[in-house]
Amino acid sequence: MERSLSLVDSTLGLVDSTLGLVERSLSLVEGTLGLVNSTLGLVNSTMGLVDSTLVLADSTMDFPCPTRMPIGVKF
Repeated sequence: MERSLSLVDSTLGLVDSTLGLVERSLSLVEGTLGLVNSTLGLVNSTMGLVDSTLVLADSTMDFPCPTRMPIGVKF
């Protein structure tokens, strides 16, 4: 009987250690996913900045420069 209890105790200790390892692994995965999420947010923000810059550049190209317009041309 005492041997059985010792075996059960050892098995429970192994299960507890395994669950601790799983918990740490899940914490690592959670941290990695948080890092990936932050990186994708940064990429998204950068793409928005690039898009806004291109829209601004495109809109400034549409405006004619009055100093280069021939005399007599009306807007």
